[in-house]
Amino acid sequence: MTKWADFVVSAIKKGSGIANITHVQIHEDLGNGFGPPELIDKSEISSRIKKGISFITVYKQAENEWVPGEIIRTYAKDGETHIRVDDNKVDSDNLGPTLEVDELELVFKVIKKEEPKIQFHPSKELKHEPEPVLEVTPVVKTPDGDYEYEDEKRAELAKEAEVARSAKSLPKGWSPEKAAAEEKLRLETIEKQKAKQKAREEQEKLEKEQAAIKAKAEQERKQEEERKAQELAKIKAQAAAEAREKAAKETSTIVEKLQKQIDTANASLERLRKENEEIKRVKREAEEKAKAEEKAAKEELERARREQEQAEEKAAKEQLEKELAEAKAAKEEMERQEAEEKARIEAEEKATAEAKAAKEQLEKELAEAKAAKEEMERQEAAEKAKTNITKTDLAAEIQKELQELREQLQETDDDDEIDETSQSKIIIDTLKNAVAKGWTKTKTVQELRKSANLTVKNAREYASEIFDTN
Repeated sequence: MTKWADFVVSAIKKGSGIANITHVQIHEDLGNGFGPPELIDKSEISSRIKKGISFITVYKQAENEWVPGEIIRTYAKDGETHIRVDDNKVDSDNLGPTLEVDELELVFKVIKKEEPKIQFHPSKELKHEPEPVLEVTPVVKTPDGDYEYEDEKRAELAKEAEVARSAKSLPKGWSPEKAAAEEKLRLETIEKQKAKQKAREEQEKLEKEQAAIKAKAEQERKQEEERKAQELAKIKAQAAAEAREKAAKETSTIVEKLQKQIDTANASLERLRKENEEIKRVKREAEEKAKAEEKAAKEELERARREQEQAEEKAAKEQLEKELAEAKAAKEEMERQEAEEKARIEAEEKATAEAKAAKEQLEKELAEAKAAKEEMERQEAAEKAKTNITKTDLAAEIQKELQELREQLQETDDDDEIDETSQSKIIIDTLKNAVAKGWTKTKTVQELRKSANLTVKNAREYASEIFDTN
């Protein structure tokens, strides 16, 4: 996009007089937008213009939409510097219908520059304010040469600036690296400003979407306000044009009519002041209404946020109750399993005690069997000389003794020792078979482990009771 000028002026700050400007708010024209605002006094902008830097007024047409106005000129009269957008060299300033800076509060943001549109252009539709006339004794002054001197000075400064530009002289201490770094920093600043502006635009878009239900009424209201503002601007522009034309004609009249011209100009200024106050009042009421609607929208958003938080809190509470119920069920299951494990341990302890008792009973029976065997062997030794008892008869005798022991065990009526008695019976039978069949100790141990499910240690102990005594 083509630059309109080196800098643009978006607002002014007036001094004590109606047509006296003390400060202006400027932005650097970046081509595709404006830089951050800067407030400078009137003498500073006049000095920059004399150095060849160009300034142009801009007017706000819509949100973030600006159109160019007129190039700003400067001159000195009676030792006072003035800035204007026309060629009139009077004791006053005039930058057209430019906005005023309220209490010097600057809005630091990058302004989006728009190309001027056909239906709205300040040079055609917006007219300048009427030239104020000083309230002095009606005396007509003749030109004193200041105008011509200022014109010549401006021409010389323009030529010097042109020569300086063509020579492309560099400032002292300038270097490509430093210039590149400054340019990079400036571009980064612009990008950050653009990013902030983009974020603000996205936020504004979101707010507009949330307030969609009010968009139509708001748009109609704005259109009506713009229509009224345009009509008022046209009336104001026409009045200003008529006042300027009348003032230009009356400047050539006689001294006696000058006071009447001053009174007429003052009346026009008063009317314009009242119109300006009316415009400000309408603008203030519109802003108050917009703030009220914005507050209502924020309250609606806050209500929706609270409802969402309550729903989330309710869901979290239900989830917590569910988890507590599951934890309670898990705890009950764990307690049940612990109870079952405890019962199992108690049963095992009881079975261990019963097995111990059965073992003791078995050891007792083995001791009795051993004693019986010793008695049998003694009797066999005593009778060996008398009778020739074969090995088969001896085994039969041992089996008979063991059978009697088994019958004694079978007479036990304790129901809790049925399993242990059965195991004891199996052990006795196995031992009797070992004696009768002449098994080795190793085979006897294997048969005891197989038939009675004994450990190696227990099987060896039972086998030792028989074989170690021979």
